[in-house]
Amino acid sequence: PGWSGIIAYVVFDPLNFTGLGGGRVIARFFKDGKILGGSEKFKPEKTELSSQNAAAEIGGNEILKTGGGYGLRGKIGGVEWNLDFKAELDPIFAFKNAGFDPLNLEKVSWLIEAPFAKVSGKIALGKTKIPISASGYCDSNWGNFLPLASRFNWGQFNGEKISVVFGETENLELGSRKIGRRGEVFVIFKGKKIRFSSEEFTVKNSGWSASGGEKTGRLSEKVFGERKMPKITLVEAQNEKYKLRLAIEAKMTDPIYLDTPLLLKPTVIEQLSFFEGELFKKTSRRDILLAEISGAGFKEYMFMDFFFAREGKSGVAI
Repeated sequence: PGWSGIIAYVVFDPLNFTGLGGGRVIARFFKDGKILGGSEKFKPEKTELSSQNAAAEIGGNEILKTGGGYGLRGKIGGVEWNLDFKAELDPIFAFKNAGFDPLNLEKVSWLIEAPFAKVSGKIALGKTKIPISASGYCDSNWGNFLPLASRFNWGQFNGEKISVVFGETENLELGSRKIGRRGEVFVIFKGKKIRFSSEEFTVKNSGWSASGGEKTGRLSEKVFGERKMPKITLVEAQNEKYKLRLAIEAKMTDPIYLDTPLLLKPTVIEQLSFFEGELFKKTSRRDILLAEISGAGFKEYMFMDFFFAREGKSGVAI
């Protein structure tokens, strides 16, 4: 109770064209207004990937494919974890071999390995060992994602009776128009999967504030202005049979900066958030409330930062 966390195993530039290639492992744990853990980079020779599934070993940190899901083992930034994810629902292919850059050349797939999982094991903070028995989520992204050509919104919530995940990408935003937009929303209710296509949902961010919550006084802020991130996200979805409404408020924010050899640095804003909403079944007479959504979940938003504006900010670089 009271703990939330996210662990990511990442491969950047696998052919090492930039000299920055190799593996990245990120572990961030949220508790009582504090964020624990960190990130670490590993050279390509310390990065081994399976060609069959999402199993990997990056600098001794492992993802192990098991009969019921995945096992995660690792140690980064003073935090050690040994966790088993047992999938309670079948995997979902959100999209497969989608083109993500303006010329539609690079292809990427988003596989939701475990929309809802039972998570057991331990997390160690120094000598303090914390037993874990909780709900979880696991996905994998395959292919080539060009972070300078795409931005995204993502969010995920698990409740006792309902799970929700949404993902939205775009190449460019002009006013209220999103160029190159695609996405999916999935709701799992009583074992039934409800899908909303990109034409059937909207994501609106508001309550913008400075990244990291502080000003650095650096040149980039004077010339380009502050990098900003959303506090509130509204998701509305509707198809022929169902209607979903979500209001998401960020409670804790953790910027993750992606190192590239370019001036612009893609920045993923990880937000521990409070989800509140409702799922309705549509009938010819009225909408019937099926489930209420209320509780903690995760939200991500991506923007572009400048490399000379990062010192003094919160978060981690990968």
